[in-house]
Amino acid sequence: MILKTLPLFGLSMLAMASPAAARECAQSPGKILELCVSVENGEARYQVTRGDVTVIAPSRLGLRFAGEADPRFAAIADAERSAVDTTWEQPWGEQRLIRDNHNQLSVTLAGDTPLNRAVGVTFRLFDDGFGFRYDYRAIPAGQSVSVVADHSQFRTVGAYQAWWYEGLGQERDEYLYKQTDARRVTLAETPLTLKGDNGLYLSFHEAALVDFPSMLLRGDGAGTYNAWLMPWPDGILAKKRGRSRHRGAPCSSAKRPARSPTAGSRSTSMSRARFRASANGSSPANMSASGGKCT
Repeated sequence: MILKTLPLFGLSMLAMASPAAARECAQSPGKILELCVSVENGEARYQVTRGDVTVIAPSRLGLRFAGEADPRFAAIADAERSAVDTTWEQPWGEQRLIRDNHNQLSVTLAGDTPLNRAVGVTFRLFDDGFGFRYDYRAIPAGQSVSVVADHSQFRTVGAYQAWWYEGLGQERDEYLYKQTDARRVTLAETPLTLKGDNGLYLSFHEAALVDFPSMLLRGDGAGTYNAWLMPWPDGILAKKRGRSRHRGAPCSSAKRPARSPTAGSRSTSMSRARFRASANGSSPANMSASGGKCT
């Protein structure tokens, strides 16, 4: 497939590395959304605001692997920032040209277990939503690992209505959505859509889902939605293998799908959002780009 990139303002890679820190923040291009990632009491967390409204309250990040305890993180080892503003052409779809305009914050979390020693997390902020994904760089090339827990969370604040349907049904995805109080969400298929008394509309989904189990969301009855991955028959969530290096540079050992919530002040903003198309892998600057071929 050949993709054509039409630059608007060009690709601006403003890489800026910073020393170990406990908190790093970034904003979307129009300063609509702000995301901060931090390490507190051994846990890595992120939060998102839209002006003075909380979109996502401090929520956990990370995975746990078989044979290891839950990792404790000491600090954000480094952080890099970049900005992208390009237009790319879809091979099909209702809109031919898609503008990919986002700011990126990439951090490395320093954990205390072998496989969590260096956990890359890339956040991309668009004015109508954001996405994040993990990159486990400490997995040795060729080593098989098993994911047994996904600690990714989305914690909302305030009263919301939800449009959703129950996960794990016999017909899987062939169900009608129902509208309920969001506190009644038990285990929901994505996308899960919320309307808040605070004027926010939220939609939780994922992008770039390749060679990894799909995500459902388990509600706790109090506004927190925890990632729940479809397991193998033996209960393991995901089975991955570390990848080798390319031209002397480390390749991504094991990347994960992008978690990609949408946030807007009107319901129509949900249908107009195009950032997931860019995150899905079609844009030249997509979240699955590794910078080189791995073997």
